[in-house]
Amino acid sequence: MAEDHATGGCAARFQTDDPQAVIDHYTAELRADGWEIGARGVQPDGSPVELPPGILSAHKGDMSLGVEIPLEGGDRGTVTVLVGDDL
Repeated sequence: MAEDHATGGCAARFQTDDPQAVIDHYTAELRADGWEIGARGVQPDGSPVELPPGILSAHKGDMSLGVEIPLEGGDRGTVTVLVGDDL
């Protein structure tokens, strides 16, 4: 289901039994379309930001896209995809 998000972006949510397959799918499709995969910026010590399992971040120009899938708890397997300008 797609919906407007408070950040000004657009969000979609759906369920999955295979979170890694969803992350792999988005990673491959976004890379093929020229998106930069990974978090922007660095840690305070200068090391790159590493995202935990179940989270994907991508950027292309001024656009940002995030995929978040909780791997535990009550929302386990609920995929949230958020896309918009500089989110």
